[in-house]
Amino acid sequence: MSILETRALVKRYSSRVCPLNGLDLEIQPGEWISLTGVSGSGKTTLLNLLAGLDTPTSGQVNVLGRDLARLSRGELTEFRREQVGLVFQQFHLLPYLTALENVMLAQHYHSLADARSATDALVHVGLGERLDHRPEALSIGERQRVCIARALVNDPKLVLADEPTGNLDDVNARIVMGLFGALHRSGHTLVVVTHDDLFARMADRVFRLEDGKLLEVPRKVDERDWVEEEILHEIWSCTEKGISTTLEAMNLAHHVESLQAMDTLAATGQITVTGALLRLTRAGLPRARAAVRRHRIVERLFSDTFQVDGEEVHELAERFHALMPYGSVGPICSYLGHPKTCPHGHVIPPGDCCSDASDRETRLPQLV
Repeated sequence: MSILETRALVKRYSSRVCPLNGLDLEIQPGEWISLTGVSGSGKTTLLNLLAGLDTPTSGQVNVLGRDLARLSRGELTEFRREQVGLVFQQFHLLPYLTALENVMLAQHYHSLADARSATDALVHVGLGERLDHRPEALSIGERQRVCIARALVNDPKLVLADEPTGNLDDVNARIVMGLFGALHRSGHTLVVVTHDDLFARMADRVFRLEDGKLLEVPRKVDERDWVEEEILHEIWSCTEKGISTTLEAMNLAHHVESLQAMDTLAATGQITVTGALLRLTRAGLPRARAAVRRHRIVERLFSDTFQVDGEEVHELAERFHALMPYGSVGPICSYLGHPKTCPHGHVIPPGDCCSDASDRETRLPQLV
């Protein structure tokens, strides 16, 4: 059964202003939907209708089997309190309360305030050290994360977010994107309004609101396996250099595809994502090792055979290794004389063809 459904939804403000005109949408439990469109197209209007904050001119909004138009004001308040987590672009934090108290206030209206679970919610969004800070002492990105913690503390089935990265710089936007990716992996149903194409394409489905209707945006075909291996390679490289592996630290060429692939890698247990920090798991280590070996063998091929060096050899390897058949790594390694390091001096994980495999294994970084 769908968790949310609209039928012939109309919202009319005047004879000339009708942002929603016969809109149909059905969302399954655990699905992530992104809503895009130009400013003024009706995205926030639709979100308010889904949350029961506004009433339609005609049509239906059914959430968890309940027609919101049939609920009284008290029942709508209870519905939002029990079932919906709201994340606003403007935060709506009480300035005289600390981060912890703002989250506990949401608990108070739901049931009973519980400092422990409110603290856990803030720790989950990376604010464990900022519990006693009031909004004025928090950065804009930290305030948004308080809002996310507040929305999640009552474990809602449906999370509705209106431009959650709209006021954030690039670093904080990436952190918030990672948090929504974690929510998706944990089974929450998400409806997110955004102008950010990068954020929008992390969703299962993307819709553009245009002329009062929803038009599904076709997904681009991407080299998913290659992008996943690029992420695994970058996590390996960051660990090897002794730096924390975050999305900002990684040298990724395809950011939208990378965020989607990162979500898949986490969901399949090949990496863990804690806040902004990424780590390989034992399950993901063999694939990461193979990806690193392929890339560095290709770098040596260009370096030794074509005398390419510097950053150019890395860029050429990035393009070429995605096209190289897996079975060709061993023959190329043998052709090159089983090189021990890449042109940048990093150890090449050995293959079955390498006679000194056991010696080289001891020089590989401790990754998990």
